Amino acid sequence: MNTGNTVVSVLSVIALISPFVYAYIKNKRIQNELINNLKKHAIDNGFSLDRWEVDNTLILGIDEGNHIAFWGLKQGNEVKTSHVKLRDFSSCNVIRDNSKTGEELSTSLLEICFYPRDKKLDTQSFILFDERDGGRISGELMLGNKWINIYKEFIK
Repeated sequence: MNTGNTVVSVLSVIALISPFVYAYIKNKRIQNELINNLKKHAIDNGFSLDRWEVDNTLILGIDEGNHIAFWGLKQGNEVKTSHVKLRDFSSCNVIRDNSKTGEELSTSLLEICFYPRDKKLDTQSFILFDERDGGRISGELMLGNKWINIYKEFIK
């Protein structure tokens, strides 16, 4: 009788814990994929990735020596990466576009915009959240606000 209870207890614990273990392993895999892809992008362009931060499927980083801002985003099976030379820009801000559905106001687009010193050039942006891609907004706004302060230190 005790063996039966023990087996049932162990199976119950495994059944309760396994979804959390699976989610943790999946998140770690995505995080490692983002870091590896952004490091590869940096090296391929002759830079290094000194600092970075991952939030869900988004990664932001910087090469402090060369004043380069990096961005990466996992969409489906693809990881998109990009970079900007901070010396070419005069400022950066988090831009939040809201849409109204009925009485509710929701964020439809969230991005870091870099404004060039040369006014003839276009602004550059890193997309933090786009509701058209599905999903829900979580920590992207806090991450964006944190990183624009880091980027602004190197824009000066």
